This record gives sequence, C-alpha cells and structure tokens, in this order.
Amino acid sequence: MMDPSLNESRTSADDFDWSVATWEGNRRQQHLEFLRLPFRRKLEIIEQLGEVSMFFAERRRARGLPVDPRIPVPPPLDRS
Repeated sequence: MMDPSLNESRTSADDFDWSVATWEGNRRQQHLEFLRLPFRRKLEIIEQLGEVSMFFAERRRARGLPVDPRIPVPPPLDRS
C-alpha cells in the first residue's frame, strides 16, 4: 500500500517548472542556488570539492594513470 504522505510531496506537471528540465536550465538553476548560499557555505563546498578532487587524483596516481598537474598531492597521513 502506498504511503499517503508521498502524494502530498508530489507536484502535478502543471506546477513543474519545465525550464529546468534541459541541460542549460538545470545548469542555470544550479548557479542560482549556489548564488543564494551564504559565503561561509560556499567556502565549505569549494573545500569539499577540492578534497574529492584530490581523492580521485590520488587513486589515479596509485594506478599509474595520468593526473592533472594542477591537482596537488595530498600530504601523507600521520600514522603516529
């Protein structure tokens, strides 16, 4: 049986903004949402993206694959 609260959260096709259903519209919406964020949250997101970038770069280095030289090598973990 379907949860009745799920119906409340759904919108009809008439209420949906179809301008965000394209690649360009989605990208524009992402930019607008980012612009609305407080400065501190923007910095947190940028730092997290940098960490993700370094994580994947390190995985590529470990497998001997080429890595964009602009991505810094993370410092070694202190295991003491």
